[in-house]
Amino acid sequence: LVPRAVNPERWTVADLMRWWLETYSSHLAAHLSNEGTIRSHILGASVAGKPLEHVQPGHVEELLQSKEGELAPATIHQVRQFLVRAFNKARKAGKWHGPNPAEDVDTRRVPETVVNILAPEEVFPFFAALTPDQRLVFAAAIFTGFRKGELCGLQKGDVDLVRRLVVARRSYARPFPKSKKQRVVAIPEEFVPFLAYALRATRGPWLFPDERGAMRGKT
Repeated sequence: LVPRAVNPERWTVADLMRWWLETYSSHLAAHLSNEGTIRSHILGASVAGKPLEHVQPGHVEELLQSKEGELAPATIHQVRQFLVRAFNKARKAGKWHGPNPAEDVDTRRVPETVVNILAPEEVFPFFAALTPDQRLVFAAAIFTGFRKGELCGLQKGDVDLVRRLVVARRSYARPFPKSKKQRVVAIPEEFVPFLAYALRATRGPWLFPDERGAMRGKT
């Protein structure tokens, strides 16, 4: 009766993670990435077959340690976070009534990413190496500092040439949630010709579309 009481669905870790993917991840922009990581590094591990009531923090720690040297620290941290979120969501949904074993496992320290920035003398050779259709979006990256998803999600209505402002309101096609504020960036004088050309020459609502006029994808 005890396992039935804490694990009414009689789930294994694999069942839990598939449920979380379908219920909570499927609508996210990062779903395909989430699914790939979970399938490769959780569903394929020995812990996946354990009933939830048999999972101890040591099993999660063992899983994470087994990935050291194989995965980047950020991905190992992400594996732990997926398990933490899935157990917490299952508890809130009444699918699991026990503790969250992943929360008792130490978080992994993720080294700070070192970003290499083009030196002024490198900018013109860099642009010379690009094809003409690539120059607009790379100019936007340099002048605005927007992330790739923000650049791909820019629409023509996000540009105000009169006030010299551009607003990132979404990542790819997904609008930012309320917890993430829109990013407003002043348009430098040198960037104005690029934007004016993009507004005039590209098809559809996207500022930097692909060759079909659709939003650029992640690849």
